[in-house]
Amino acid sequence: GSLIYPIEDTKVSKAFSEDAVYSKTMGDYRSHLGLDFACKKDDKVLAMADGVVGDIYTDERMGKVIILDCGSFMIYYSGVDSVKVEINDPITKGDVLSNVGGIPCENKDGIHLHVAVRVNGSYVDPLSVISNNE
Repeated sequence: GSLIYPIEDTKVSKAFSEDAVYSKTMGDYRSHLGLDFACKKDDKVLAMADGVVGDIYTDERMGKVIILDCGSFMIYYSGVDSVKVEINDPITKGDVLSNVGGIPCENKDGIHLHVAVRVNGSYVDPLSVISNNE
C-alpha cells in the first residue's frame, strides 16, 4: 500500500535529490536523500505505514532518529523529539511516533521533519510512495 504524510502539514520545504544541492548549514553541496516537511516544533510525527520500530538513536548530524521497519522498506524519521515508541513496538499507519525536534546539520533550514525511505538498501524519493489521495 501507499504511505501517508508524516505530519499534518504536507508542505515540502526541501525536495529529495541524488544530485548535490547547497546546504546553508554545512556550507557545501551534498545529496539530499530525504524530504523535508516544513512544520512547527512539537508537531506530531505520524507513522507513514504499518511496521515495527527497528531502531531509535541519536546522530550528531541528524538529531534523534526513529527507523520504522516495514518489511520490504525502511522509513527514517530524523529530527524527532519526545519519542512515544520503543524498539520492537508494532506500529499502525497513522500512529503518533514522536514530536518534531531539530536537525543539527540542517538547522539553518528552519524547523522541519526529515524523512528518508530505503527500499532494498537504496534511497528513494518518499513522494514516489506517498499516496496522492491523502
